Order: sequence, then structure tokens, then C-alpha cells
Amino acid sequence: MTQTSRLFVAITLPETHQAIVGKSIGPLHQTIPRNLVRWVPEQNLHLTLKFLGDTAESRIPKIQEALEDAVRSFQPFNTMIGRVGCFPNSKKPRVLWLSLDQQAQELQRLQKEVEYALGHLGFPHEKRPFSPHLTIGRVKRHVQQAQLAAIGDAVARSDIVNVANWQCDTVHLMKSRLSPQGAMYTSLSEHRLRTSN
Repeated sequence: MTQTSRLFVAITLPETHQAIVGKSIGPLHQTIPRNLVRWVPEQNLHLTLKFLGDTAESRIPKIQEALEDAVRSFQPFNTMIGRVGCFPNSKKPRVLWLSLDQQAQELQRLQKEVEYALGHLGFPHEKRPFSPHLTIGRVKRHVQQAQLAAIGDAVARSDIVNVANWQCDTVHLMKSRLSPQGAMYTSLSEHRLRTSN
């Protein structure tokens, strides 16, 4: 039987920034009732570049090679963790996020390069346009329309802005394991963006 792992490609948030983000979104935690949103633990905050899903573990070395090739032409760059928002919209919020407001074009270029490299290995291309963000919470399924509107209103009224400057310098191949306590993430490999000579 083929051994599989649930994989994704991401840029992870340093511990210092995890704490900053956690503190900045604290008021939202207090405003939105706990039983309505499943908040992402600080240590799990990341920017997803590509979700691979359940993947045969025998494919991991080729994926790592492809990622090494994909990041080769990039140098580290800074982005700003900015405002709070929600997908798909504030009337029916399902995902709460923080925007990444600076160097969005560089993030998009990096994501396209990762997408292209993994496409050569047979992974399907993502049809939705890439929107750089950090997911901070997911609205639970049972939430009623009036409660959804209240969550959207809390997000719209939030004064969270320009949370922190963040240097993106490493792409990770991540493994996700689902447990009763939630998702647990492990980095399988690091692929560093080149520093200029």
C-alpha cells in the first residue's frame, strides 16, 4: 500500500511575528464569540503558495528538487502584514485573513514559479487567482446568517492595519496531519531564497 502525506508549499511566519500577529488580532478574538470561529494557532500561521493534498511519499524528493529550482532566481524580500479581511465577502464570511500588502507582485511571481515547477510533476494548476494572505480563522459550519453578518461587521470595523514588516526568505515543503486538536504542521524541507553576492 502506498504511503501518502498531506502536503502543501508555504512561507512560514517567524516566531517573533507569530506573537505580534497574535497580539494584534486579540481584539477580534474578544469581539467575535469563540463558538463561531476556529482560530488558527499562532504557530500554524503561514502563506500557502501551493496545496498538494494527499501525495505519495515516494514523490517527495522530486517535489523538493522542483522547489529548489523554483526559488533559485529569487532574493529575499519584505512584505507588510496589513489589514484584516474575509473571504468570500463580509456578508458571508468563511475565512478571516490578514493581507500582505507590499511586494504582492513578487509574491505572485514566486507562487507562479512554484505552480509552474510542480505542474511539470503532474500537480494540477490552481484555477482561482492567487491572493497573498495569512489565514487567521475559519468560520464554523453551523453559523447562522445573522451571526455571519455580525462577524463581517466586526472585521469591517477592525482597526488592524500595518501589523508588521516580514522578510520572506524561505519556502517550506510542509506536511499536515489532522488530529482532534486541529491541524499539526511539520516542515519537511527548507528552500532558501538566494542572498545577493
